[in-house]
Amino acid sequence: MKNRPYLLAFAKYGDRQRCPAQGAPRAKTVPWDSEPCHHVLRSYLKKLVLILAAASVSLAFQAERGPDVARWKQEARNVTIIRDDWGIAHVYGKTDADTVFGMMYAQAEDDFNRVETNYINAMGRLAEAEGESRIYQDLRMKLFIDPGAMKTQYAASPAWLKSLMNAFADGLNY
Repeated sequence: MKNRPYLLAFAKYGDRQRCPAQGAPRAKTVPWDSEPCHHVLRSYLKKLVLILAAASVSLAFQAERGPDVARWKQEARNVTIIRDDWGIAHVYGKTDADTVFGMMYAQAEDDFNRVETNYINAMGRLAEAEGESRIYQDLRMKLFIDPGAMKTQYAASPAWLKSLMNAFADGLNY
C-alpha cells in the first residue's frame, strides 16, 4: 500500500453525511480517497468554497462602498428625524437635499417592501419577482421608459435638482 494523505473525519449521531467506514460516532482517521468517504470530503469542500466565495464577495462590496458610506454618514449628520406617538416621521434638514435624504431614509425604514417593489416595477423587471402575470406591465415600462433618455435628462438638469435626486438615492442606499 502506497503512502497517502489522511483525513481526520468526524461523525455525529444523526449526521446524514457520516462516513460508513467510520462506524462509531467518534473521530477516526481514514484515507482521504477511500471510496465510502468521498461524499464527506466533497461536502466539506463545497461548504468551504461557498464560505470563501461569500467572504470575498462581501469584502469586495465593502471596498467599493467605502467612499459612499462616508458621504452618506456626513449627509445623515445634517438630518433630524423625529417620530411622533403614531410613528409618523417628521424630517428636518439644513437644506432641501438633506430633508429629501431623511425622507427617503425614513420611507425605506417604514416600508422597504413597497420601495423595492416600485423600484423593480420602474426597471421593468416585476415579472421576475412576481411571476408571469406581470409580463405585460414590464413590457409597458420598457416601452415608455428609456434609460438613455433618463440619463440625458439627468445630465441636463439644474444643479439644485441634481442635488435633490442624488439625496433621494443616497437616502435609500444609506
